[in-house]
Amino acid sequence: MSGKILRMDQANRTVLNFSAACNLISQVISRGSIQQHGCLPVTVNEGRVNQGELTLSLQQMSELTPLAQVVVYTMLPDGEAVADSRDFPIQLCLKNKVSLKFSSLQELPGEKTFLSLQAHPGSLCSLRAIDQSVLLLQPEQELSLDSVFSQLPVQKLSGYSYKVEDFDPYPCLPEEEIEMPPPPVPQQAEDLEATPVPDRKKRSFWFGPRDDSDDKNNVYSIFKEVGIKILTNSDVKKPFDCNLLTVSFLVGSNGMLDGMIH
Repeated sequence: MSGKILRMDQANRTVLNFSAACNLISQVISRGSIQQHGCLPVTVNEGRVNQGELTLSLQQMSELTPLAQVVVYTMLPDGEAVADSRDFPIQLCLKNKVSLKFSSLQELPGEKTFLSLQAHPGSLCSLRAIDQSVLLLQPEQELSLDSVFSQLPVQKLSGYSYKVEDFDPYPCLPEEEIEMPPPPVPQQAEDLEATPVPDRKKRSFWFGPRDDSDDKNNVYSIFKEVGIKILTNSDVKKPFDCNLLTVSFLVGSNGMLDGMIH
């Protein structure tokens, strides 16, 4: 999928490249919640790889401003999940249209003037009159689309609390237990004052690496990037590659384990 700034006054469609034998499920997230979802039917032929393009229409663009996070996924017959995501900036625009007009462009001090205000039904309107010099000294006081949308509590979701993170056992640790050095014998306070601080040396154990450089191939990471927590027994995590990672222990000269370095 490709992302670009989408206009509010035209129909917007996103072209999806696919290679799957299942229907594609789409979710559109904006302002911290799922605004749209649907199923994209895919016509497939057995016996060959199916590749092509689908069109995903984004509806109610005013509800997606200023950013739409699109996630598309499918479940393969063998239980594996396949997904992709992309962010689409949306042209800033307010849902309710408002117009404000004075009866004349210029009036003398003390003269009467008339102000005409028009808005869609259900709009909440407020008026503020300030001297132009205030805006010259404090330009941030000027109301604009940017200042209005900057007050949104959530514009884009990314990740979630560690409290709901799935914990996996360390897959690259060896099955056999590592023999740790015995605990040191307690010393008296006067002995501690005379004992010099022992030098530390690094001892490395090769457990194999975890490759996080290609999270776009990890369905779990794709959903996490848009703040979605998924509950499933399907295969959504990329297998660990235990070939390069080093786990290093700092071991003091007295045999104590000082710390761990990844």
